[in-house]
Amino acid sequence: MLSNYVKSFMGCLIVFISLVCGSNIGAQEWSTPIRISEIAEGWYPQLMAEGDTVHAVYVNSIYDQIRYNSSVDGGENWNVPRVLSDTLVYSIGFTQILKYGTKLTALWRAELPGTSPISSNIGYNISTDNGQTWSVPAYVFSSNWRAMAKIYISNTGPIINITITSNGNGLDIFIYNVRSTDFGETWSEPDLIFQPALISGIGDQVSSGNYVHLVWTGSVIDYLPPVKPNYTKSTDAGLTWSDNVELGVCGTGSQYAAISANDKGNVAVLWIGQSHNVNLRVSHDFGDTWEPAVEITSNNTARRTCDIRLTGNSILTCWQDYRYDPDLGAIYFKKSLDGGQSWEDEYYVDRNSDHSWNPSLTGTVDRHYMIWYDGRSVGGPGIYFSRWPDEITSVDNEDRILPEKISLYAYPNPFNSSTTITYNGLAPGYIGIYDIRGRLVKRLQLSDRTKSITWDASSDDGSWITSGVYFIRAIDSEHDYKACIKLLYIK
Repeated sequence: MLSNYVKSFMGCLIVFISLVCGSNIGAQEWSTPIRISEIAEGWYPQLMAEGDTVHAVYVNSIYDQIRYNSSVDGGENWNVPRVLSDTLVYSIGFTQILKYGTKLTALWRAELPGTSPISSNIGYNISTDNGQTWSVPAYVFSSNWRAMAKIYISNTGPIINITITSNGNGLDIFIYNVRSTDFGETWSEPDLIFQPALISGIGDQVSSGNYVHLVWTGSVIDYLPPVKPNYTKSTDAGLTWSDNVELGVCGTGSQYAAISANDKGNVAVLWIGQSHNVNLRVSHDFGDTWEPAVEITSNNTARRTCDIRLTGNSILTCWQDYRYDPDLGAIYFKKSLDGGQSWEDEYYVDRNSDHSWNPSLTGTVDRHYMIWYDGRSVGGPGIYFSRWPDEITSVDNEDRILPEKISLYAYPNPFNSSTTITYNGLAPGYIGIYDIRGRLVKRLQLSDRTKSITWDASSDDGSWITSGVYFIRAIDSEHDYKACIKLLYIK
Protein backbone atom coordinates (compact mmCIF):
# COMPACT_ATOMS: atom_id res chain seq x y z
CA MET A 1 0.00 0.00 0.00
CA LEU A 2 1.33 3.44 -0.88
CA SER A 3 2.18 5.78 1.99
CA ASN A 4 0.30 9.05 2.36
CA TYR A 5 3.50 10.86 1.38
CA VAL A 6 3.79 8.91 -1.87
CA LYS A 7 0.10 9.40 -2.63
CA SER A 8 0.44 13.13 -2.06
CA PHE A 9 3.53 13.27 -4.27
CA MET A 10 1.80 11.32 -7.05
CA GLY A 11 -1.22 13.63 -6.85
CA CYS A 12 0.98 16.70 -7.21
CA LEU A 13 2.87 15.03 -10.05
CA ILE A 14 -0.34 14.31 -11.98
CA VAL A 15 -1.50 17.90 -11.54
CA PHE A 16 1.87 19.20 -12.72
CA ILE A 17 1.92 16.94 -15.78
CA SER A 18 -1.53 18.18 -16.75
CA LEU A 19 -0.30 21.76 -16.46
CA VAL A 20 2.94 21.25 -18.37
CA CYS A 21 1.85 18.81 -21.06
CA GLY A 22 -1.87 19.50 -21.37
CA SER A 23 -4.22 22.30 -22.29
CA ASN A 24 -6.66 23.24 -19.59
CA ILE A 25 -7.33 26.95 -19.56
CA GLY A 26 -10.78 28.28 -18.82
CA ALA A 27 -12.19 31.56 -20.02
CA GLN A 28 -10.03 34.34 -18.56
CA GLU A 29 -9.76 38.01 -19.32
CA TRP A 30 -6.96 39.83 -21.05
CA SER A 31 -4.49 41.34 -18.63
CA THR A 32 -4.63 45.00 -17.63
CA PRO A 33 -2.81 46.92 -20.39
CA ILE A 34 0.66 48.17 -19.46
CA ARG A 35 2.86 50.66 -21.28
CA ILE A 36 6.06 49.02 -22.57
CA SER A 37 7.47 52.09 -24.33
CA GLU A 38 8.61 55.53 -23.33
CA ILE A 39 5.85 58.17 -23.09
CA ALA A 40 5.52 59.17 -26.73
CA GLU A 41 3.35 58.76 -29.77
CA GLY A 42 4.05 55.47 -31.55
CA TRP A 43 3.26 53.84 -34.86
CA TYR A 44 3.51 50.47 -36.62
CA PRO A 45 4.07 48.28 -33.55
CA GLN A 46 4.90 44.66 -34.37
CA LEU A 47 5.02 41.71 -32.00
CA MET A 48 6.66 38.29 -32.17
CA ALA A 49 6.74 35.62 -29.47
CA GLU A 50 8.34 32.27 -28.72
CA GLY A 51 6.88 30.72 -25.60
CA ASP A 52 7.25 33.24 -22.77
CA THR A 53 9.78 35.38 -24.66
CA VAL A 54 8.13 38.33 -26.41
CA HIS A 55 9.84 40.76 -28.82
CA ALA A 56 8.38 44.11 -29.90
CA VAL A 57 9.44 46.83 -32.34
CA TYR A 58 7.71 50.13 -33.01
CA VAL A 59 8.24 53.68 -34.25
CA ASN A 60 8.74 56.53 -31.82
CA SER A 61 7.22 59.17 -34.09
CA ILE A 62 8.48 62.11 -32.00
CA TYR A 63 12.12 61.26 -32.70
CA ASP A 64 11.55 59.18 -35.86
CA GLN A 65 13.31 56.19 -34.30
CA ILE A 66 12.82 52.43 -34.42
CA ARG A 67 12.80 51.08 -30.89
CA TYR A 68 12.96 47.51 -29.57
CA ASN A 69 11.80 46.00 -26.30
CA SER A 70 11.47 42.45 -24.97
CA SER A 71 10.16 40.35 -22.11
CA VAL A 72 11.24 36.86 -21.04
CA ASP A 73 8.33 36.16 -18.69
CA GLY A 74 5.30 36.41 -20.95
CA GLY A 75 5.07 40.20 -20.72
CA GLU A 76 5.03 40.40 -16.92
CA ASN A 77 8.20 42.52 -16.95
CA TRP A 78 9.83 44.43 -19.82
CA ASN A 79 13.32 45.73 -20.43
CA VAL A 80 14.20 49.36 -21.14
CA PRO A 81 13.46 50.18 -24.82
CA ARG A 82 16.53 50.62 -27.02
CA VAL A 83 17.00 52.58 -30.25
CA LEU A 84 17.84 50.55 -33.37
CA SER A 85 17.72 53.13 -36.17
CA ASP A 86 20.33 55.82 -36.82
CA THR A 87 20.24 59.63 -36.81
CA LEU A 88 20.26 59.92 -40.61
CA VAL A 89 16.63 58.91 -40.91
CA TYR A 90 14.18 61.66 -41.83
CA SER A 91 10.99 59.62 -41.48
CA ILE A 92 10.42 55.99 -40.65
CA GLY A 93 7.73 53.31 -40.66
CA PHE A 94 6.50 49.79 -41.52
CA THR A 95 8.46 47.93 -38.88
CA GLN A 96 8.82 44.16 -38.66
CA ILE A 97 10.72 41.76 -36.42
CA LEU A 98 11.70 38.25 -37.53
CA LYS A 99 13.31 35.28 -35.79
CA TYR A 100 15.48 32.36 -36.89
CA GLY A 101 16.98 30.27 -34.11
CA THR A 102 18.72 32.71 -31.76
CA LYS A 103 18.89 35.38 -34.47
CA LEU A 104 16.53 38.33 -34.75
CA THR A 105 16.21 40.84 -37.56
CA ALA A 106 14.35 44.13 -37.19
CA LEU A 107 13.45 45.84 -40.48
CA TRP A 108 11.91 49.23 -41.26
CA ARG A 109 11.27 51.59 -44.14
CA ALA A 110 13.42 54.70 -43.94
CA GLU A 111 13.13 58.01 -45.75
CA LEU A 112 16.53 59.68 -45.99
CA PRO A 113 17.30 63.34 -46.73
CA GLY A 114 19.43 64.34 -49.69
CA THR A 115 17.21 64.36 -52.78
CA SER A 116 13.88 65.83 -53.79
CA PRO A 117 11.58 64.05 -53.30
CA ILE A 118 13.06 62.34 -50.24
CA SER A 119 14.77 59.05 -51.13
CA SER A 120 13.82 55.77 -49.48
CA ASN A 121 15.54 52.60 -48.35
CA ILE A 122 14.96 49.64 -46.03
CA GLY A 123 16.94 49.71 -42.82
CA TYR A 124 17.65 46.68 -40.66
CA ASN A 125 19.47 45.53 -37.53
CA ILE A 126 20.56 41.98 -36.68
CA SER A 127 20.88 40.35 -33.27
CA THR A 128 22.65 37.00 -32.93
CA ASP A 129 21.85 36.53 -29.23
CA ASN A 130 18.06 36.70 -29.10
CA GLY A 131 17.90 40.48 -28.73
CA GLN A 132 20.61 41.05 -26.10
CA THR A 133 22.83 43.01 -28.50
CA TRP A 134 22.20 44.47 -31.96
CA SER A 135 24.27 45.39 -34.99
CA VAL A 136 24.52 48.97 -36.19
CA PRO A 137 21.85 49.92 -38.75
CA ALA A 138 22.43 48.75 -42.32
CA TYR A 139 20.43 49.22 -45.52
CA VAL A 140 19.12 46.68 -48.02
CA PHE A 141 19.89 48.73 -51.15
CA SER A 142 23.22 50.34 -52.00
CA SER A 143 21.34 53.11 -53.86
CA ASN A 144 18.28 54.77 -52.36
CA TRP A 145 14.88 54.61 -54.04
CA ARG A 146 13.03 57.70 -55.15
CA ALA A 147 9.56 56.58 -54.10
CA MET A 148 9.05 53.55 -51.86
CA ALA A 149 5.48 53.59 -50.55
CA LYS A 150 5.01 50.48 -48.39
CA ILE A 151 6.88 47.29 -47.49
CA TYR A 152 5.58 43.89 -46.29
CA ILE A 153 8.01 41.42 -44.73
CA SER A 154 8.03 37.75 -43.65
CA ASN A 155 10.40 34.82 -43.34
CA THR A 156 10.62 31.04 -43.25
CA GLY A 157 13.85 30.06 -41.53
CA PRO A 158 16.73 32.04 -43.05
CA ILE A 159 14.76 33.14 -46.14
CA ILE A 160 13.33 36.67 -45.85
CA ASN A 161 11.00 38.19 -48.45
CA ILE A 162 10.27 41.92 -48.65
CA THR A 163 7.49 43.05 -50.96
CA ILE A 164 7.73 46.72 -51.95
CA THR A 165 5.12 49.00 -53.51
CA SER A 166 6.62 51.92 -55.40
CA ASN A 167 5.73 54.73 -57.78
CA GLY A 168 8.99 54.24 -59.63
CA ASN A 169 10.08 57.47 -61.29
CA GLY A 170 6.62 58.65 -62.26
CA LEU A 171 2.96 58.02 -61.56
CA ASP A 172 2.99 54.33 -62.46
CA ILE A 173 2.59 51.79 -59.64
CA PHE A 174 4.90 48.79 -59.27
CA ILE A 175 5.16 45.87 -56.82
CA TYR A 176 8.63 44.40 -56.34
CA ASN A 177 10.12 41.63 -54.20
CA VAL A 178 13.60 41.40 -52.70
CA ARG A 179 14.98 38.34 -50.88
CA SER A 180 17.66 37.28 -48.46
CA THR A 181 18.61 33.61 -48.12
CA ASP A 182 20.96 34.14 -45.15
CA PHE A 183 18.64 35.98 -42.77
CA GLY A 184 19.60 39.48 -43.78
CA GLU A 185 23.34 39.18 -44.27
CA THR A 186 23.00 39.72 -48.05
CA TRP A 187 20.12 40.79 -50.31
CA SER A 188 19.05 40.12 -53.89
CA GLU A 189 18.26 42.76 -56.45
CA PRO A 190 14.53 43.66 -56.54
CA ASP A 191 12.36 41.68 -58.97
CA LEU A 192 9.19 43.13 -60.47
CA ILE A 193 6.16 41.03 -59.50
CA PHE A 194 3.53 43.00 -61.44
CA GLN A 195 2.19 46.47 -62.20
CA PRO A 196 -1.30 47.19 -60.79
CA ALA A 197 -3.44 50.17 -61.67
CA LEU A 198 -3.93 51.48 -58.13
CA ILE A 199 -2.57 50.83 -54.65
CA SER A 200 -4.27 52.46 -51.67
CA GLY A 201 -4.12 51.45 -48.03
CA ILE A 202 -1.94 48.84 -46.31
CA GLY A 203 -1.56 45.10 -46.94
CA ASP A 204 0.38 42.28 -45.31
CA GLN A 205 2.59 39.26 -45.99
CA VAL A 206 3.20 35.90 -44.30
CA SER A 207 5.51 32.95 -45.04
CA SER A 208 4.91 29.27 -44.31
CA GLY A 209 7.29 26.67 -45.68
CA ASN A 210 8.01 27.50 -49.33
CA TYR A 211 4.79 29.54 -49.57
CA VAL A 212 4.81 33.32 -49.37
CA HIS A 213 1.29 34.79 -49.18
CA LEU A 214 0.71 38.48 -49.97
CA VAL A 215 -2.42 40.60 -49.61
CA TRP A 216 -2.44 44.16 -50.94
CA THR A 217 -5.24 46.71 -51.29
CA GLY A 218 -5.88 48.38 -54.61
CA SER A 219 -6.99 47.50 -58.11
CA VAL A 220 -5.50 45.62 -61.02
CA ILE A 221 -7.40 47.44 -63.79
CA ASP A 222 -9.41 50.35 -62.25
CA TYR A 223 -7.87 53.68 -61.31
CA LEU A 224 -10.73 54.76 -59.01
CA PRO A 225 -12.03 53.50 -55.66
CA PRO A 226 -13.33 51.34 -54.16
CA VAL A 227 -10.08 49.54 -53.58
CA LYS A 228 -10.12 45.80 -53.01
CA PRO A 229 -8.00 43.33 -51.08
CA ASN A 230 -6.01 41.35 -53.65
CA TYR A 231 -4.10 38.14 -53.05
CA THR A 232 -1.05 36.62 -54.72
CA LYS A 233 1.38 33.94 -53.62
CA SER A 234 4.73 32.35 -54.29
CA THR A 235 5.22 28.60 -54.01
CA ASP A 236 9.03 28.73 -54.30
CA ALA A 237 9.99 31.01 -51.40
CA GLY A 238 9.51 34.24 -53.33
CA LEU A 239 11.21 33.46 -56.64
CA THR A 240 8.05 33.48 -58.78
CA TRP A 241 4.50 34.71 -58.12
CA SER A 242 0.98 33.72 -59.11
CA ASP A 243 -1.71 35.85 -60.71
CA ASN A 244 -3.85 38.08 -58.49
CA VAL A 245 -7.16 37.07 -56.93
CA GLU A 246 -9.66 39.76 -55.86
CA LEU A 247 -10.97 38.84 -52.41
CA GLY A 248 -13.47 41.60 -51.61
CA VAL A 249 -14.05 45.33 -51.35
CA CYS A 250 -12.69 47.81 -48.80
CA GLY A 251 -14.45 50.97 -47.69
CA THR A 252 -13.09 54.51 -47.75
CA GLY A 253 -10.88 55.01 -44.71
CA SER A 254 -10.73 51.26 -44.09
CA GLN A 255 -8.22 50.17 -46.67
CA TYR A 256 -6.24 47.83 -44.46
CA ALA A 257 -5.85 44.07 -44.82
CA ALA A 258 -3.99 41.43 -42.78
CA ILE A 259 -3.08 37.83 -43.61
CA SER A 260 -2.04 34.67 -41.76
CA ALA A 261 -1.24 31.11 -42.89
CA ASN A 262 -0.05 27.77 -41.57
CA ASP A 263 1.65 24.72 -43.07
CA LYS A 264 -1.64 22.77 -43.18
CA GLY A 265 -2.75 24.83 -46.18
CA ASN A 266 -5.00 27.27 -44.32
CA VAL A 267 -4.76 30.93 -45.33
CA ALA A 268 -6.96 33.67 -43.87
CA VAL A 269 -7.34 37.32 -44.88
CA LEU A 270 -8.97 39.96 -42.69
CA TRP A 271 -10.07 43.43 -43.75
CA ILE A 272 -12.54 46.20 -42.90
CA GLY A 273 -15.25 46.32 -45.56
CA GLN A 274 -17.44 49.08 -46.99
CA SER A 275 -20.05 48.49 -44.28
CA HIS A 276 -17.34 49.07 -41.64
CA ASN A 277 -17.60 45.52 -40.41
CA VAL A 278 -14.70 43.08 -40.11
CA ASN A 279 -14.53 40.75 -43.12
CA LEU A 280 -12.85 37.35 -43.29
CA ARG A 281 -12.05 35.06 -46.18
CA VAL A 282 -10.40 31.67 -45.78
CA SER A 283 -8.64 29.18 -48.06
CA HIS A 284 -7.92 25.56 -47.09
CA ASP A 285 -5.68 24.69 -50.06
CA PHE A 286 -2.77 27.15 -49.79
CA GLY A 287 -4.70 29.94 -51.51
CA ASP A 288 -5.79 28.04 -54.64
CA THR A 289 -9.52 28.44 -53.87
CA TRP A 290 -11.35 30.63 -51.37
CA GLU A 291 -14.51 30.33 -49.34
CA PRO A 292 -17.02 33.20 -49.63
CA ALA A 293 -16.28 36.29 -47.54
CA VAL A 294 -18.11 36.58 -44.22
CA GLU A 295 -18.61 39.49 -41.83
CA ILE A 296 -17.58 38.53 -38.32
CA THR A 297 -18.88 41.78 -36.78
CA SER A 298 -22.20 43.60 -37.25
CA ASN A 299 -21.78 46.92 -35.42
CA ASN A 300 -20.69 48.91 -38.51
CA THR A 301 -18.08 50.62 -36.35
CA ALA A 302 -14.78 49.02 -37.41
CA ARG A 303 -12.25 51.30 -39.08
CA ARG A 304 -8.73 51.25 -40.40
CA THR A 305 -6.27 48.75 -38.88
CA CYS A 306 -6.71 45.04 -38.13
CA ASP A 307 -4.65 41.91 -37.59
CA ILE A 308 -5.15 38.12 -37.74
CA ARG A 309 -3.40 34.99 -36.53
CA LEU A 310 -4.04 31.32 -37.40
CA THR A 311 -2.94 28.75 -34.86
CA GLY A 312 -4.16 25.16 -34.90
CA ASN A 313 -7.89 25.28 -35.66
CA SER A 314 -8.22 28.72 -34.10
CA ILE A 315 -8.59 32.07 -35.86
CA LEU A 316 -7.58 35.07 -33.73
CA THR A 317 -8.56 38.56 -34.91
CA CYS A 318 -8.28 42.13 -33.65
CA TRP A 319 -9.18 45.54 -35.06
CA GLN A 320 -9.69 49.24 -34.45
CA ASP A 321 -13.30 50.00 -33.46
CA TYR A 322 -15.34 53.20 -32.92
CA ARG A 323 -18.55 51.90 -31.36
CA TYR A 324 -18.27 53.92 -28.14
CA ASP A 325 -16.94 57.15 -29.63
CA PRO A 326 -17.04 58.00 -33.36
CA ASP A 327 -13.84 60.03 -32.96
CA LEU A 328 -11.77 57.76 -30.72
CA GLY A 329 -10.70 54.24 -31.66
CA ALA A 330 -10.61 51.22 -29.36
CA ILE A 331 -9.02 47.77 -29.74
CA TYR A 332 -11.29 44.73 -29.99
CA PHE A 333 -10.47 41.01 -30.15
CA LYS A 334 -12.53 38.06 -31.39
CA LYS A 335 -11.64 34.41 -31.91
CA SER A 336 -12.99 31.18 -33.33
CA LEU A 337 -11.78 27.82 -32.03
CA ASP A 338 -13.22 25.77 -34.91
CA GLY A 339 -11.83 27.38 -38.03
CA GLY A 340 -14.52 30.05 -38.27
CA GLN A 341 -17.60 27.85 -37.85
CA SER A 342 -18.53 29.67 -34.63
CA TRP A 343 -17.18 32.73 -32.84
CA GLU A 344 -16.80 33.81 -29.24
CA ASP A 345 -17.98 37.25 -28.11
CA GLU A 346 -15.87 40.29 -28.94
CA TYR A 347 -13.54 41.52 -26.20
CA TYR A 348 -12.70 45.18 -25.49
CA VAL A 349 -8.94 44.86 -24.93
CA ASP A 350 -7.71 48.39 -24.23
CA ARG A 351 -10.70 49.20 -21.99
CA ASN A 352 -10.28 52.99 -21.89
CA SER A 353 -11.82 56.02 -23.55
CA ASP A 354 -8.63 57.41 -25.09
CA HIS A 355 -7.72 56.91 -28.73
CA SER A 356 -6.07 53.57 -29.63
CA TRP A 357 -4.87 52.23 -32.98
CA ASN A 358 -2.49 49.89 -34.84
CA PRO A 359 -3.01 46.57 -32.99
CA SER A 360 -0.50 43.77 -33.60
CA LEU A 361 -1.41 40.22 -32.54
CA THR A 362 0.57 37.04 -32.01
CA GLY A 363 0.27 33.88 -29.97
CA THR A 364 -0.97 30.30 -29.99
CA VAL A 365 -4.26 28.55 -29.24
CA ASP A 366 -4.12 29.24 -25.50
CA ARG A 367 -1.70 32.15 -25.28
CA HIS A 368 -2.34 35.47 -27.03
CA TYR A 369 -0.25 38.65 -26.95
CA MET A 370 -1.17 42.06 -28.34
CA ILE A 371 0.40 45.53 -28.56
CA TRP A 372 -1.03 48.78 -29.92
CA TYR A 373 -0.61 52.53 -29.64
CA ASP A 374 -2.75 53.97 -26.85
CA GLY A 375 -3.23 57.69 -26.28
CA ARG A 376 -4.45 57.34 -22.71
CA SER A 377 -3.90 60.25 -20.38
CA VAL A 378 -3.63 58.14 -17.21
CA GLY A 379 -0.34 56.29 -17.50
CA GLY A 380 0.80 58.32 -20.48
CA PRO A 381 0.54 57.66 -24.24
CA GLY A 382 2.70 55.02 -25.85
CA ILE A 383 2.82 51.37 -26.92
CA TYR A 384 0.68 49.22 -24.63
CA PHE A 385 0.71 45.45 -24.10
CA SER A 386 -1.89 42.92 -22.97
CA ARG A 387 -1.97 39.12 -22.86
CA TRP A 388 -4.52 36.32 -22.57
CA PRO A 389 -4.86 34.59 -20.19
CA ASP A 390 -4.12 37.20 -17.56
CA GLU A 391 -2.13 34.87 -15.30
CA ILE A 392 1.00 33.18 -16.62
CA THR A 393 2.94 30.32 -15.05
CA SER A 394 6.61 29.65 -15.64
CA VAL A 395 5.67 26.82 -17.98
CA ASP A 396 3.48 27.55 -20.98
CA ASN A 397 0.05 25.92 -20.63
CA GLU A 398 -0.75 25.57 -24.29
CA ASP A 399 1.43 22.58 -25.20
CA ARG A 400 0.23 20.03 -27.72
CA ILE A 401 1.57 16.50 -28.14
CA LEU A 402 1.59 15.96 -31.88
CA PRO A 403 3.42 12.70 -32.61
CA GLU A 404 2.57 12.91 -36.29
CA LYS A 405 4.44 16.21 -36.46
CA ILE A 406 7.26 15.93 -33.92
CA SER A 407 8.82 13.25 -31.72
CA LEU A 408 10.83 13.43 -28.51
CA TYR A 409 12.68 10.60 -26.73
CA ALA A 410 15.34 10.32 -24.01
CA TYR A 411 17.67 7.36 -23.30
CA PRO A 412 18.59 6.24 -20.74
CA ASN A 413 15.62 7.22 -18.63
CA PRO A 414 16.05 7.09 -15.64
CA PHE A 415 19.70 8.28 -15.89
CA ASN A 416 22.49 9.05 -13.42
CA SER A 417 25.12 10.95 -15.41
CA SER A 418 23.83 11.97 -18.83
CA THR A 419 20.98 11.21 -21.20
CA THR A 420 20.66 11.52 -24.98
CA ILE A 421 17.58 13.38 -26.17
CA THR A 422 16.47 12.47 -29.67
CA TYR A 423 14.07 14.80 -31.43
CA ASN A 424 12.48 15.08 -34.86
CA GLY A 425 10.84 18.08 -36.56
CA LEU A 426 11.97 20.79 -34.17
CA ALA A 427 14.02 23.37 -36.04
CA PRO A 428 14.35 26.22 -35.41
CA GLY A 429 13.47 25.93 -31.73
CA TYR A 430 14.72 24.75 -28.40
CA ILE A 431 14.37 22.04 -25.77
CA GLY A 432 13.70 23.19 -22.22
CA ILE A 433 14.35 21.11 -19.08
CA TYR A 434 11.99 21.97 -16.20
CA ASP A 435 11.95 20.83 -12.57
CA ILE A 436 8.88 19.58 -10.68
CA ARG A 437 7.93 23.17 -9.74
CA GLY A 438 7.89 24.30 -13.36
CA ARG A 439 11.14 26.29 -13.25
CA LEU A 440 13.36 26.30 -16.33
CA VAL A 441 16.59 24.47 -15.46
CA LYS A 442 18.31 24.17 -18.83
CA ARG A 443 17.65 25.46 -22.34
CA LEU A 444 19.15 23.45 -25.22
CA GLN A 445 19.12 25.33 -28.51
CA LEU A 446 18.41 23.29 -31.66
CA SER A 447 19.73 23.86 -35.16
CA ASP A 448 18.79 20.73 -37.14
CA ARG A 449 15.31 19.29 -37.68
CA THR A 450 16.34 15.71 -36.82
CA LYS A 451 19.15 15.20 -34.33
CA SER A 452 20.22 13.94 -30.93
CA ILE A 453 21.58 16.12 -28.16
CA THR A 454 23.17 15.03 -24.86
CA TRP A 455 22.32 16.61 -21.53
CA ASP A 456 24.85 16.13 -18.73
CA ALA A 457 22.49 17.09 -15.85
CA SER A 458 23.90 20.62 -15.69
CA SER A 459 21.75 23.73 -15.30
CA ASP A 460 22.04 27.04 -17.15
CA ASP A 461 23.94 28.58 -14.23
CA GLY A 462 26.61 25.86 -14.39
CA SER A 463 25.55 23.92 -11.30
CA TRP A 464 24.46 20.27 -11.21
CA ILE A 465 20.84 19.33 -10.68
CA THR A 466 19.61 17.28 -7.75
CA SER A 467 17.91 13.89 -7.98
CA GLY A 468 14.26 13.94 -8.90
CA VAL A 469 11.63 14.24 -11.63
CA TYR A 470 12.20 16.63 -14.54
CA PHE A 471 10.32 17.36 -17.71
CA ILE A 472 11.65 17.79 -21.23
CA ARG A 473 9.57 20.29 -23.17
CA ALA A 474 10.26 20.87 -26.86
CA ILE A 475 9.06 23.78 -28.98
CA ASP A 476 9.01 24.17 -32.75
CA SER A 477 8.97 27.98 -32.97
CA GLU A 478 8.17 27.90 -36.68
CA HIS A 479 4.93 25.91 -36.41
CA ASP A 480 3.92 26.17 -32.73
CA TYR A 481 4.25 22.38 -32.26
CA LYS A 482 4.99 21.19 -28.74
CA ALA A 483 5.92 17.91 -27.01
CA CYS A 484 6.58 17.00 -23.37
CA ILE A 485 8.03 13.89 -21.67
CA LYS A 486 8.96 12.99 -18.07
CA LEU A 487 12.58 12.33 -17.07
CA LEU A 488 13.97 10.83 -13.83
CA TYR A 489 17.47 11.73 -12.61
CA ILE A 490 19.10 9.47 -9.98
CA LYS A 491 22.51 10.29 -8.54
